[in-house]
Amino acid sequence: MNTTISRQTLGNLDRTAELLVGSGIDLWSVFFLVRTGRAGAGDLISPDEAEEVMHRLAGYAEALPFDIRTTAAPHYRRVLLQRPVAARRRGGREADLVEVYRESPLFRALRDSDRLQGKCGVCGFRQVCGGSRTRAYALSGDVLGPEPICSYEPPRWKKRARRAASRTLPMIPGRPV
Repeated sequence: MNTTISRQTLGNLDRTAELLVGSGIDLWSVFFLVRTGRAGAGDLISPDEAEEVMHRLAGYAEALPFDIRTTAAPHYRRVLLQRPVAARRRGGREADLVEVYRESPLFRALRDSDRLQGKCGVCGFRQVCGGSRTRAYALSGDVLGPEPICSYEPPRWKKRARRAASRTLPMIPGRPV
């Protein structure tokens, strides 16, 4: 079963989970909306809402009789790893595609979590999460930029922000701004 998390569907998450319990499915695929095509800025959920949804999905994954997978929400893996008991369940042109995947500078950059920028670049979970590269690109134009709907602030990011704030020059009377 495939569903999408957006502003319009956010309030239906519990009801959807209830409906799926008796449906006999093996997998619930939950897509976190990426603002492309017809989706507007108002359709996206906030970082705090995304975090709440991911924690609820993790709870469902531990309790419901089917697997849950997310799309465009790689930080869901971080949420699973942060839980006391991580939910672990079951889990001809080909050569050209393999070569493109292995050799393309873009794909190499995407596979190298040390190249991530912003808070994703300093996050201790970047190896398992990495943020949504699609959403970062769609909203900022930077495929390696930070995940726009992740509310987690890595300790190193907070420390860096404090250092930057302390380096701000004081206002000097008579000095042009």
